[in-house]
Amino acid sequence: MNLHCHENNMIGTLLPFLLSRQRHLYHPATHFSPLPLRFMLHGILILMAFSCPTASAVELTDLTLPVYNVTMDPEHLAYLLENWESEEQFSAIIEYKGVEYSGEFALRGATARSLPKKSFQLYFPTPGPNGAYEINLNSEYRDLSMTRNYLAMFLAKRLGLHAPVVRHVSLMINGEYFGVYNEIEEVDDTFFEARDLQTPPFLVRALRHGGAFVPMLDPEAFYNMYSFYSTTPANLDTFAVRRMLFQFGSREEVARHSGRILNLDNVVSYYAMQYAISNYDGFTKNFFLLEDPSGRYSMIPWDCDSSFGNNWRGIWDSNFITVRFYMPIEQAPLFVRLMEQEYLKQRFRDLLETIRSTDFTALHAELHVVKALIRHDVELDGMRDGTIDDFDTAFNRLHWFLNDRSDVLAENDILNQAYIDEYHLSFVEHEDDDDEENEVLITAEIVGNPAIAQVCTGVVFPFETHDLHDDGEDGDAQAGDGIWSIELECEDDDSAIYYYFSTRNALNMRYNFPPSGQLYFDQQPCRILSFPTNKANVPHVEELTFGPGYESIAERSRLVSIVNTSDNSISLAGVHLVLDSPHNQISLSACDDLQPGDTLFIASDPDLERARAPWRIVFGPFPLHAENVEDLHLISFDGSLLDTSPISFAPVTEQIGAAVINEICYHPS
Repeated sequence: MNLHCHENNMIGTLLPFLLSRQRHLYHPATHFSPLPLRFMLHGILILMAFSCPTASAVELTDLTLPVYNVTMDPEHLAYLLENWESEEQFSAIIEYKGVEYSGEFALRGATARSLPKKSFQLYFPTPGPNGAYEINLNSEYRDLSMTRNYLAMFLAKRLGLHAPVVRHVSLMINGEYFGVYNEIEEVDDTFFEARDLQTPPFLVRALRHGGAFVPMLDPEAFYNMYSFYSTTPANLDTFAVRRMLFQFGSREEVARHSGRILNLDNVVSYYAMQYAISNYDGFTKNFFLLEDPSGRYSMIPWDCDSSFGNNWRGIWDSNFITVRFYMPIEQAPLFVRLMEQEYLKQRFRDLLETIRSTDFTALHAELHVVKALIRHDVELDGMRDGTIDDFDTAFNRLHWFLNDRSDVLAENDILNQAYIDEYHLSFVEHEDDDDEENEVLITAEIVGNPAIAQVCTGVVFPFETHDLHDDGEDGDAQAGDGIWSIELECEDDDSAIYYYFSTRNALNMRYNFPPSGQLYFDQQPCRILSFPTNKANVPHVEELTFGPGYESIAERSRLVSIVNTSDNSISLAGVHLVLDSPHNQISLSACDDLQPGDTLFIASDPDLERARAPWRIVFGPFPLHAENVEDLHLISFDGSLLDTSPISFAPVTEQIGAAVINEICYHPS
């Protein structure tokens, strides 16, 4: 039965309303019986069954788009449609242009899996249609135009980005028409071969908003934020170090190193594209990151349906036309730190001008071509959301977006920001002050003229905000010198304070420093910025020392050890491990207190090390394969050096046993 028939507009309007009311009436807080409404629903469904054409009424010869004709076991198809979280693949025969290919058929997608019109993936053991080993078929159910992904990749190619090919196709399964789909090219070996590029040694895809080119608040969340296509321990470590540069490095360091580690033309073009089309997801996720033969990173756009005026739920929101600055931009430190450089900021603005004055014109023309190409098959698509009139309206809105967004981009006032150049924290000591509370003087050198400058502090989110001043009062040394300051009194029971800076300009655009101050909408800043305000809460920290380091040659895993040589439990709040450079560090604040004689292992692959020896206390991941690393430094909460050691690794060929002797933990292999 086709439950998405649109020939009867009254039914198409009433059914969603009645379904929503039925859900409401079933709520335990209500006292109304749902039975009469259920009878109405049954009647409407029977009426739809007799008045609407079924999917099987569409014949292969009725379709004008290229068609994938899939034949598979009906029970397997039913299983996939009923179990939308399934990752199972089932055998299928896929016919394309009269040629049959043996392959596998599966569901694909994340949040879209629960939608009525499913997205699918086809796998081939040998080259399939057009030489592909994988074919992605996106239903684009939330996009009434079914064209946003196509349009975004069309623009990306005009900007010189290596974007996946997107085209519209129709899908038949077991003789039934499942509708119009976006076929999106898989980013794999075939993708790079088609562009005469080497398959990169490092290729990852950012899955979630935390995949924003920043160190994880919880390092082990790294594996939840990215999908790994091609990696080695060495280039994973390099990736970790480079992310730290863009969070902790000074403006001078970022300027000096960014061109060596990034393809700047590619990265700035990628961000200009995402900003121009208001792709809410494109700044912090939904992109591929690859390392080219020169060792520099480039970006490939992916899954751009939340764009051109639609939010991620597919709901049209005209605010995306006028928006200048939104949360994912604030959470994208790679973008924010690059825009601190005036020549890159100007390059970004020049690209926006080219996009609005030239490329948007080309998009208008392409929209007319695409609509004429796909409208016939879309009208036959009973699985789509909305009516054919909704489809036409969606295209009108795309033209509206391009016209009005062009006017917004012409104003060219994006990135008129005030930036934190340097900042300092120091304990304030008053000779006549007998209480044990600590006061901290916070100063920040700000480039530009902020409307608001604040420091945000706390132990758990949400944080308190404190206005910084450049008026010669409240700890500020001199008015108008560009050094903004505040003295904060910390609570007795605070063992650590997390903090980040925030400035706003006249347009209320926000700049956080470090830029990932709110890394995933509601999380606190990176813990490496923590500092205890009550030194008495961290006793005996000076008795932490380095133990030996180990390396497993087979798995390419490395670990270093830190030993508590005292008779006391030691809090690791504010303690961090540094590899040579200040921006290559990891906070140990998230670790439990280290008990007498215990050893903490910091590992490049913590999961592997826990599996190897489950009794160990393991933390990570932390990059220990990075090139040119010579020394490890253990730094206390107050910045003092606890221990330093040349980095060296003894080979490990089997599980490591542990024995505690005279308060020092030895690990013979």
